Amino acid sequence: MSRRPTPADIFDWVEGRLSPERARAVAEHVATEPAAAATAEWFERFRKDAASLPLEQPPAELSQRLRDLFGAGTTQVSGPHWTTARLLYDTRDANVAGMRSADTLDTVHVAFESEAGRFVLEIRPAGQGAVDLIGLLLLDDPVDGVDLSLLEDGVVRRMVRAGSDGRFELREVPDSIDEMRFEAGPMQVSTPLRLRCP
Repeated sequence: MSRRPTPADIFDWVEGRLSPERARAVAEHVATEPAAAATAEWFERFRKDAASLPLEQPPAELSQRLRDLFGAGTTQVSGPHWTTARLLYDTRDANVAGMRSADTLDTVHVAFESEAGRFVLEIRPAGQGAVDLIGLLLLDDPVDGVDLSLLEDGVVRRMVRAGSDGRFELREVPDSIDEMRFEAGPMQVSTPLRLRCP
């Protein structure tokens, strides 16, 4: 694994969902890092405790919302409703970076434009192989909340809901994430992402 394993990677390892190569890398990380070992131990305890709890059927509305949410995140980008956002600026580019102060050199700002409107991301380093994201959607036709999916190689890795004000925040996102998707009314937007900070 080229990046430091995240808690999600450790959980996938505990659950046995990683490829043999990735599983070996996470196992080595857990064996050498006390914090990672504690995380793996907590996940194991959680799984054991969760198995002893009776499960109840969730309300039908919640089940449908979750199916819709995850279904939208895994839909292939194709068809007439999908649009790809265009990069407006990236402070990592030389012509913009020269205007930044020394205090903000680790923080990156990127802005995109799409048929649904514009959106801005602030990307901050959050440890090796991870970043924090703070975002703002400026939609042409505001909606009451937007579900966003972050993908890596076409697989949904994180999801978040932006409020009616268009703001959202995610902590410790793997910087290997390479795409973001969201729906705004009838419009479905996809954009490639580059999260690694300088």
